[in-house]
Amino acid sequence: MENPEAFVRIEKASTQESKRFPVLDLNRADTGDLVQLPMIGSRTAQQIVEYRDQLGGYVRINQVMELYGMERSRWDRFSPYLSIRKTSIRTLNLNTATFSELNAHPYLKGPLAQAICDLRKQKNYHFNSVEELREIPLMNAELFRKIAPYITVN
Repeated sequence: MENPEAFVRIEKASTQESKRFPVLDLNRADTGDLVQLPMIGSRTAQQIVEYRDQLGGYVRINQVMELYGMERSRWDRFSPYLSIRKTSIRTLNLNTATFSELNAHPYLKGPLAQAICDLRKQKNYHFNSVEELREIPLMNAELFRKIAPYITVN
């Protein structure tokens, strides 16, 4: 009788392909959660969390692509495991935010933060709507789309 094991071939799947990854909320995940995902090491996890803190939370998953050094091939491997709950977005009030607070936001740095403060002064320190930011010459449609979720006029 022949050895039955001679005809059985079992191939071991690679660890990376067979492993199931959790789907993480970008606005709640900590670095320990993020390093569980493929292609995310401790440095990248730290960058993701730091950028989230600077932004006031992520409103779109693809904002992670804005990180310095983020390559499309890496992004493609871990982005399917990301989700966003927008309930925890920190906003800036146009009528009360200081220059320093505006300048600390990645989308509002430098000349744009100054232009917002200048326009606020022209409006007697009162914006009626976020749409008024469109009056700033530096403000184009793409930039407005990016910053609008982070701005209020309470």
